[in-house]
Amino acid sequence: MHFCLGCLNDHKKPNHKANLIQLGISLIVVILAPFVLGNFTPISLSQYRDQSPYQKYATNTNYDVAKVQKIVTEDINVDTLTKNKIASQKLLLVMESGIEKGKSITQSIQTDASDLKQKYSVGDKVVIRSEPKMDTPNEKYYFILDKYRVNVIWYVVGLFLLLVILLAGTKGLSSVLGLVFSVVVIIQIVIPGVLTGVDILPLTIWTSLLILTFSLYLGHGFNRKTTVCLFASLITILISTFLAIGVVDWTMLSGYGNEDVFHLKTSGVTGDINLRGLLLCGIIIGSIGVLDDATTAQAVAIEEISKANPRLTKWELFWRGMTIGKEHVISLVNTLAIAYVGSSMPVLLSFAAFNYSPLWVMLNDQTIAEEIVRSVTGSTCLLLAIPIANALSAVFLQQKINIVKPSFSIVDIVNKKVD
Repeated sequence: MHFCLGCLNDHKKPNHKANLIQLGISLIVVILAPFVLGNFTPISLSQYRDQSPYQKYATNTNYDVAKVQKIVTEDINVDTLTKNKIASQKLLLVMESGIEKGKSITQSIQTDASDLKQKYSVGDKVVIRSEPKMDTPNEKYYFILDKYRVNVIWYVVGLFLLLVILLAGTKGLSSVLGLVFSVVVIIQIVIPGVLTGVDILPLTIWTSLLILTFSLYLGHGFNRKTTVCLFASLITILISTFLAIGVVDWTMLSGYGNEDVFHLKTSGVTGDINLRGLLLCGIIIGSIGVLDDATTAQAVAIEEISKANPRLTKWELFWRGMTIGKEHVISLVNTLAIAYVGSSMPVLLSFAAFNYSPLWVMLNDQTIAEEIVRSVTGSTCLLLAIPIANALSAVFLQQKINIVKPSFSIVDIVNKKVD
């Protein structure tokens, strides 16, 4: 009689060499992406902007940074119509960039006095827009646009990258580069394509597949698990695309549920944009991030379950994965819904304060209806991703059982004790 021992796979130590290679490949892809992807559009975003009739105004406009040297005057008044407190400030500014660096100018500005952070203080940096006067080109108009905060944004991004490195190492940086690639695809292909009248739906589908492929492999490495996640995501996004098309057509949404969209349509610059297609584009691209999260989490869970117990069948792995997936779905659906509500808070507040129509009329409004459809479609995409990822992971990530016979038996142990 011999012992039969099933050898469980031990947790492997991080392969630093492989991670560095993955990081190097990610860096090369991101560097080459702007040059390569530019060949897939008839016109680049910069070329489109150069051809815009607004370009002649932009060439005469400068943007610089100035510093508040002194608060010349400051008054607080109450608006007779809105009853809001308005702070009127006259500022002495010193230019800190551009050809007029060192020049002092005086500007007046009004801010909301109820929020002290909106008021300007000595030492604050501001963004200044300047443009020549029509009658006297040697003189300029100056406007305070906003407080200067780009430097702080870089600190925030740096803190984020530091946390990524501490928690995920070089693979975390590879994931960030995958995010950069996704942004480059949207800027280089999606936006110019939509602006120049390319059929939005096919454009969205193939760019979504491109983003999914590169972001998954750059973030999670070139292995079988990532490939399983990719195919699960591709299947899900194709099903979700047809679902989104059906829901948008069924609810008869036109895509006009946003002021920015209305401005795009009536500006006379962007051409004849298909707003319904633009709505679908936003829904599909917004689902990509959810797919990455859902499929990767399920694949990792099933792979680890199979490592812990290689004797589990594919069917058992699938249902154990579904147990985990149910909890994942519950948390993510809530997260998606709250995220959409959070981004729509100004709209909801506006409806609550100024709209006295019945609830069903509010829900019928395109502004609200679009957010509902967006949220439900994204959540449905997540629901589909869980079983699809589980099924593919159970089939392709199941661990094989290796039976190893020991070099001794019970008889050998008994004989040794007798001796």
